[in-house]
Amino acid sequence: MRTVLKYFVTLTLFIGILCADGLMRPSSKSYPGNFLRHRMTKVDVSIIGQIAQTTVYQEFVNEWTSSTDAVYSFPLPPDARATAVYFWANDTMFRAVLKVKEQAVNPGTGDGGIDAQVNLYLGPNALRMMIPNVPAGGIQRVQLEYISLCNYSNGTSEYRYPMNTTDFVLYPVELFSFTVSVNSNQTITSSSLLPLSGAVTKQSDPQHLQLTLDKSKTYLTSDLLFTYTATHDSLQTEFYAVDNDTMDGHFVMTLKSPSGATANDVFRKNVVFIMDRSSDMFGATLAEAKTAIAECIKKLNADDSFNLFTFDYSVTKWRNTLSKATPGAKDSAVQFLSTLTFSYGSALLSSVQNAIDQFSSDTTQNIIVLFSDGKAVANPDQIRTYNTKKASIMTIAGASTAGRQRLEMIAYLNYGIPAFISQNEILRERMMQIFDRINLPVMKDVRYEIGTNVHSILPVTSSSLYKGSLTYFTGRYKNPGNWVFSIAGFSPTGPVFKDIPLSFPADTVKNKFAEAFWAKEKIDEIERRIAVFGETDSLKKADIAVSLGYGIRCKYTSYNAEKTFPVTPGATSADAVEFVSTHISLNSEGTLVQWNISVSSSAKEFRIYRENPVTAAFELIAVVNGSQTEWLDVEHRRPDAVYRIEAVTSSGKVYVVLVSAAGQSPLSASLHSNYPNPFNPSTTIGYDNPIKQHVTLIVHDVAGREIERMVDEEKEAGSYSVSFNSRMLTTGVYFYTLRAGSFVQTKKMTVLK
Repeated sequence: MRTVLKYFVTLTLFIGILCADGLMRPSSKSYPGNFLRHRMTKVDVSIIGQIAQTTVYQEFVNEWTSSTDAVYSFPLPPDARATAVYFWANDTMFRAVLKVKEQAVNPGTGDGGIDAQVNLYLGPNALRMMIPNVPAGGIQRVQLEYISLCNYSNGTSEYRYPMNTTDFVLYPVELFSFTVSVNSNQTITSSSLLPLSGAVTKQSDPQHLQLTLDKSKTYLTSDLLFTYTATHDSLQTEFYAVDNDTMDGHFVMTLKSPSGATANDVFRKNVVFIMDRSSDMFGATLAEAKTAIAECIKKLNADDSFNLFTFDYSVTKWRNTLSKATPGAKDSAVQFLSTLTFSYGSALLSSVQNAIDQFSSDTTQNIIVLFSDGKAVANPDQIRTYNTKKASIMTIAGASTAGRQRLEMIAYLNYGIPAFISQNEILRERMMQIFDRINLPVMKDVRYEIGTNVHSILPVTSSSLYKGSLTYFTGRYKNPGNWVFSIAGFSPTGPVFKDIPLSFPADTVKNKFAEAFWAKEKIDEIERRIAVFGETDSLKKADIAVSLGYGIRCKYTSYNAEKTFPVTPGATSADAVEFVSTHISLNSEGTLVQWNISVSSSAKEFRIYRENPVTAAFELIAVVNGSQTEWLDVEHRRPDAVYRIEAVTSSGKVYVVLVSAAGQSPLSASLHSNYPNPFNPSTTIGYDNPIKQHVTLIVHDVAGREIERMVDEEKEAGSYSVSFNSRMLTTGVYFYTLRAGSFVQTKKMTVLK
């Protein structure tokens, strides 16, 4: 039987919560309907590693004969943060202003009828913005950008887009477009998109994939689920970092443990299940919780030990000590579960402390699986202090539970993972996924060391590694340069040590998402403390400072539709382009030129030039839009053809690649990070020049004053390096700028004396 789990959720490091598409609610009570008509949605998703950057462009129609104010609402997943909102007025695009101000509320009282339904539908993490004066018969355009994390298990990553609007939208949208681009460090072996059919998938190389779906006259009746699977046969790391001109850099790192663990690779487990049977735990919710725990107990391995607690105003134990997971013990525990009924009170803190007291062995993995709504007044810091056994506390609850932030804090402070299940999760399927992830621990007491160059790392504790699981952390770094990341822990066969070299870049453009991700995690951490311990002036100021500093909404700020910052359409993404691959092939119709750029890149158009074999000059043969990745040259079919591709961004920056059938590797115009950095007294700066042209390389200070012109001459195509000496400079930050034709790029370097 397919049981829908209303309260509990899958245990997952990165969860995609099911919710719904955006709505626009008119303010005027005379408007002929509850919502402006939803005309179209265009979704672009960029997944780098496990981080998803989502851009949602939507259009709504005012079908009235008068203008009206309207509130745009979007139910962000609970683990997501909005990073920017844009709106249009009189065909001009504006960036919404982030202010210290409460969000707009949806029109209506919210006490009943459609208003209460909308508020419930949007959930606690909804984004709301009032848009004034939507003209009669006009189309209101809105663009939302947010950052979130993909779910991961045994090599498969999962991204969900919310579009179940059946409660509010009873007509088809004219166009629904969905594009997802994946940039993976591993080989992508498969992908899928459900439930809509007709998606087109392109894979330019084993690590890059793009999927596109365009549907007209489509009913948005169910959420869109995109999954892809990549190889994961060893411990793998993914590292992304970006520097900043005015503050320390930011980085994100993930570790994926292999899925092929054998019995000798896995720790025995001591597991204590704790079930809350008070507060919201009654009726179907309690029955489903009991079923979920029973499923977990049945999955225990024969050499594991376990116990079962339940709490209301006091703690009730199945047995006083841990018991071996024999068939008889499992049956007895399930029978004990079946007798439990709803009660009152909450002894969450006592139950967790009692569970920790059950553990004694250092040769096993100690786990607490806590099923609760989190409403109990339990101090997460106190639990962390008491947890001298370093037990991993896994908290499981409903997606919209009022105690969500308390449960997150308990898990993150105690080597665990929080999990939140939406109303649409299927109980048996998800519970099997949950327990499969923690059923096979392969490394415990995990510790990381990156050196003194990093700080402000989140989460503050590291979880154990389980077969086929993923863990992550994010932080700041002071200076670009090379450092070693060390992992230490214990496997069933003894201590484990692994050193991984990392390069913290001076580049301030590539991997810009690392800044937003760290800020999201920092705001989440601050707001957990506010929710659990109450608001203080220092916490509120810290929350606002991060929000305004990074342009990411927190509980004290909101986006406002003020016509202050007009922008050029298309300029909202990273204004840089990195070619990652090119290819030329001959067919019966001509020469097919193909290229692929990094998913973090943004190109307004591509200009394609072909080299004239007589004059050696490059002649423009085509201009295509920024979403295109190939061009068929029907007028030329030669095995020695050479092409020049220019990627032009919205601000006019040009990035160049040369490609020929004889040599498929691209040679791009680019400026390399100097090495070493920081340095004293000298460093080396490298650059690539794609064609014969005039090149300048200038070192300047933070005020733009020229310090040294290192190159100022015409250069042949090729790769170059020059040495710079800082003997006349003091300690500080300096910059160097390369100009090669229309290509311009600046990077930062640090003199340390």
